[in-house]
Amino acid sequence: MVKFLIGVNYWPRKKAMYWWKEFEEDEVRSEFKKIRDLSVDIIRFFLLWEDFQPTPWKVNKETLIKLETVLNIADKYRLKTIPTLFVGHMSGVNWAPKWLLDKSSSSVYPVISGGKVTPYGVKDIYRDQDVLKAEIFLIKTIVSAFKEHPAIYAWDISNEIDNLKIPDSPQIAKNWCNVIFSEIKRLDPQHPVTLGLHQENLEFDKGFHIQDLPFDLVSMHGYSILAPWAEDPLDSDVVPFLNVLTEHLAGKPVIFQEFGIPTAPSGSPERILNKVLIFKKEVTLVLASEDEAATYYKEVLEKLYLVGSLGAVAWCFSDYDPSIWNRFPLDKNVIERFMGIVRSDGNLKYAGKVLHEFALQRKKVVSCPIKLNILRENYYNNPLKNLKEAFKEFKKKIREITFI
Repeated sequence: MVKFLIGVNYWPRKKAMYWWKEFEEDEVRSEFKKIRDLSVDIIRFFLLWEDFQPTPWKVNKETLIKLETVLNIADKYRLKTIPTLFVGHMSGVNWAPKWLLDKSSSSVYPVISGGKVTPYGVKDIYRDQDVLKAEIFLIKTIVSAFKEHPAIYAWDISNEIDNLKIPDSPQIAKNWCNVIFSEIKRLDPQHPVTLGLHQENLEFDKGFHIQDLPFDLVSMHGYSILAPWAEDPLDSDVVPFLNVLTEHLAGKPVIFQEFGIPTAPSGSPERILNKVLIFKKEVTLVLASEDEAATYYKEVLEKLYLVGSLGAVAWCFSDYDPSIWNRFPLDKNVIERFMGIVRSDGNLKYAGKVLHEFALQRKKVVSCPIKLNILRENYYNNPLKNLKEAFKEFKKKIREITFI
């Protein structure tokens, strides 16, 4: 039996997405020590594409040295890592090296390149042969260099890559996943390979049909505040349901790679911010009180364990320091400022204490007791309708195994 994994997603609280450009080793050491003290197992972190591959045939050597430093620090504190390779989309913004921009297209999300917002989208990252060659070059460079590093737990191909570019068809997405997965496994057959999928891949047909993808570690991201089909923004059934639905479609156990809730300042009540349109859905953004967030974390973690998840990775390590709130994407994406389990002053939130206490339990993964009746092969004929029906079914069944 394997242990239920606990982890955190990581950007430094005073750097956010500017980490690699403004790298400070002492900062990473200090924050990784704090993460170690939470008794978690895994840190998932992100290789911002333009920082690692400024041109198609050049991988930045200085940034590779920084990556090695990060892995060495993780190993010092007995932490395993999931480096995420093609990033890509992050925190409501698309980040792209200049060579990846396509002047004939646009993007749903703001695209930042070289520190500036551009009016362009990106090239076809799934079919453009020059882009594919560049992707494989980056994989060869990084995976070959670090495949034997003791801090590697798994390789994550990308983060919510359909937000960077939606493939033209499910077959194109499948072919791309097969190519990238096979290349990583050829270089490193020892470590699992995954792809950071998210709840929109279950709500809509964005090309990535979970049952058709080859990965040996299945990942899912989900947020109740981004689920208008939930009972309320703090519905703690959303995350375990998405885990069960993903396992049902993939036919494999799932690690829940992102979950969390933004919080109002300590001691403040819940605050409703505004309604926003995200892809094809309108959601109401809220900041929960810290007490509400702690309850939410406790319920989500317990339910993820009960439904047989492989583990839970919190989004994210820390709230961001107010000194960077004027920088992309925090200038407009307010909830991202407050998604941490640690406050911006470095003190642990109540939710962080819950995560720590749960990590200390060291539970073993169990088999999922909830089976959904929906047909896998028909799911993407009408995904949102099927998701809503499956959620109703899940709601009834989860009550049979927990009194939460």
